[in-house]
Amino acid sequence: MVITRRQASASVASTVDSKTPDKINDQSKSTTRHRPFTRTSKRLSSPSPSNFIHRSCPQLSKKCVNNDNVKLFSTTSTRDSSSDSSSTSSRSSSSDTSSTNVSRSSSSDSSSSSRTVQMSTSNLDSSKFTAISLITESIDKMQINITKNNSSSNDIASMQQGNVLHENYLISVYKSSRNGHFLCLHGSTYQIDRSMDEKIKWKCKQSRNEIRCRAKIYTTKNLGTDEIPANQYLESNSIQHSHDIDQDQQKVASFISKLKDIGRSRRTVPPSKIVNELATSMKLSDNQLGMIPSYASIYQKVYRSRSKTMPPLPKSINFEIPTAFSVASSGETFVFFDHLYDKGTKRILAFSSSMQLKHLFSSKLICVDGTFSIVPKLYKQLVIIQTIDRQKYHATPVVYALLNDKKTRTYKLLFDALKRKAEEIEMTFEPERIISDFEGGMISTVKKQLPNTTHQGCLFHLYQGLTKQMKKLGLWSSYKDHNDLHLFIKKVMAIVLLKPKVMDHAYQLLLNQYLKQRRLKQFIVQLTKFMFYFQKQWMASSMRSMITFYDVDFKTNNWSESYNSALQRRAQQNHLSIWALIELLIIEETAVRIKHFQLLNGKTRRVNKAVRDDVLEINKKIIECNQKFEDDEIQLDECLLSLASLVGVKYDKWRKLRKKNRKRKDDNADN
Repeated sequence: MVITRRQASASVASTVDSKTPDKINDQSKSTTRHRPFTRTSKRLSSPSPSNFIHRSCPQLSKKCVNNDNVKLFSTTSTRDSSSDSSSTSSRSSSSDTSSTNVSRSSSSDSSSSSRTVQMSTSNLDSSKFTAISLITESIDKMQINITKNNSSSNDIASMQQGNVLHENYLISVYKSSRNGHFLCLHGSTYQIDRSMDEKIKWKCKQSRNEIRCRAKIYTTKNLGTDEIPANQYLESNSIQHSHDIDQDQQKVASFISKLKDIGRSRRTVPPSKIVNELATSMKLSDNQLGMIPSYASIYQKVYRSRSKTMPPLPKSINFEIPTAFSVASSGETFVFFDHLYDKGTKRILAFSSSMQLKHLFSSKLICVDGTFSIVPKLYKQLVIIQTIDRQKYHATPVVYALLNDKKTRTYKLLFDALKRKAEEIEMTFEPERIISDFEGGMISTVKKQLPNTTHQGCLFHLYQGLTKQMKKLGLWSSYKDHNDLHLFIKKVMAIVLLKPKVMDHAYQLLLNQYLKQRRLKQFIVQLTKFMFYFQKQWMASSMRSMITFYDVDFKTNNWSESYNSALQRRAQQNHLSIWALIELLIIEETAVRIKHFQLLNGKTRRVNKAVRDDVLEINKKIIECNQKFEDDEIQLDECLLSLASLVGVKYDKWRKLRKKNRKRKDDNADN
C-alpha cells in the first residue's frame, strides 16, 4: 500500500494541533507487532498516518515531537523568511520530484499533493522545519520501497488466488515417499494439518522450515479413490505465502509420485519405458528434466514401490501362493493343479478357470506348445493349451502350466490332472486331434494317455529342424544362392505333402537324383548326410502319422507361436518373477472371458480372410496334385515339383527380391 504525502501531511498536522507531546511520546514508545503487507490477500485498511510514521520512522518522529512549539506552516512562506529554510525546501522539492517519478500510478490529486505539502506555522525556526523535511523525505523513500516490494511480489500474488476459487474446484493430490498426501494449488504445496469431520485443514509445506509460512486452506474429504485422491476446495485463511513459488520442484515431486503409481500398476513394464513415457506426457521443461534424479535412483524407486505390493520372491520351489494370486478376476479359483514331486524338488502349477476347462473338454482340436523366455527362473517352461475353432478360424488359450522339465513323467502328471478335472464336472478330456511340436516327451505322453487321439506334428517345426540341419552341414549359404540345390531341398521338404503310401517312393527317387545330377556333385557329401538324417528322423514308421499333412486343414500350430509372441510382448521383459507371471495370466484369463461373453451377446469376431483364404487355397492345390498323381496324369517327379512350389512361398519371394537387388547393385557399379 502506498502512503501519499497528503496522508503524511495530515498526520503531521493533526499531531501538531493536538499539542499533546507527552501522549505522542507514549504512542511512539508502544511497539505493537505489525505483520508484513504481503501476508494477506485482502486489501488492508489504511493505518493511521501518525502510527505509520511511528512504526516506520521512530527516530524521526521522536525528533519531531520533542519540539514543544510545533505548529502548522506553509512551505512557501518559509522560503521567503529564511535562507536555511530555502535550502531545506529545495531538498524537499527534489525528493518530491523523485517520488512523483516512481509512483506514476497514483491519482493526479495525489501527485499534486506530493509536490506541495500545505502547512501553516507561526514563529517556526529552521530546526523545526528541518525535522519535518526529514520526515517527508523518509516517507518518499518508504513509498519507493513499498512500490518496489509490490512489483516484485506480483508473480507470487498472481499464483495465490485460493480465496477466489469456486467451491466446485477439485484439487489433485499426490502421495509422498512415506505415504503422506501433498496437495498442489497455484504452484504451492500443502500437507495435511488436521482432518476434521467434514473437511481437511491443509498447511503450507514450508510451515516447519525457517520461513514459517502460515498460509492454509480447507478442502472436503477425499472425493476420489485411494489410488487417485481428489479434494474439493472450500476456503482459505486469506494469508498469502511468505516465500517464492517453486513450480519446478513441485512438478518433479508430482512426476516421482506418478512414476511410483504407474510402476505398481504396470509391474511388467520396464522402468525405463515408464520414465520416458511419463516425462513425455507431463511435458517437463528442460530445467525440470535436469532436476529428476538419476536413472539408477528412479529405477530403485520403482522396484521398491513394486515390492511393497507383492509378496517376497521365493528362493525355492516350495512356496505358498497368496489368495490374491490364486483366484481369477471373477473371484473363482484359478489354480486347479498344484503338485510337488521328486521329493519336493519339482512342482507343477496349472492355471485355468472353470469356463476355460469346459471349453477345453468340449473341443475336438487343440494345440499344445511351450514358451521359455518369460518363465521365472525356478521353472523350465510354460506350457499353453489352446482350442481351435475350425469355422471361425480362431484359437483360445485355456490352460497355462508351469513345468520344471520336458520329461514324459511331468507331461503325464499334467494330463492325469486334466482327466480328473474333467471327471469332476462330468466331462471327458479326449480331443480328436492334437497339434504340437516333435518333442519326445509329449509324443510318448499323448500316445499313452490319449490313444484314440490323432497326434499331428507341426509342419513349421519340421521345416525348422531341416533348416538347422542344413546350417550344421554347411548347406545353408548354398541353399540361398544355388538354384539347383535350392530346388532339390524343396522337393525333399515336399515329401511330407504326399500321401503316406507314396512317401518312400518319393524319397528313393530323390536319393537317386542327387547322385546322378551333375550340378549337385559338389554337394554330394553334405547331401548324403542330409538325406540320411531325413530318413532316420522323419521317415521312421513311428513318425509317419505325425508328418502326414496332405489332407489336414491346419498343418501348423501357428496359433501357439503367435500367442507366445503376443504374451511375450505383453510381458515386456524376460524371466518374469513368479508373481508378475501369475498376475499376467490372470489378466489373460479376463481377456478370454470378455471374448466369450461378447460371443454370447452376438458380437462376432473378425476373421482374417486373407490368411484363411491362402491356407484354403494351398490345401486345395495339395489335394489336386496328389489326385493327379493317383490318376496317372503326372509323374511323381512332376508332383514333387508342383508341391515344392507351395513350400516356403514367402522365403522364395524374399530370395527373388534379394537376387534382383544384387543384380541392380552390380549394374550400378559397372556404370
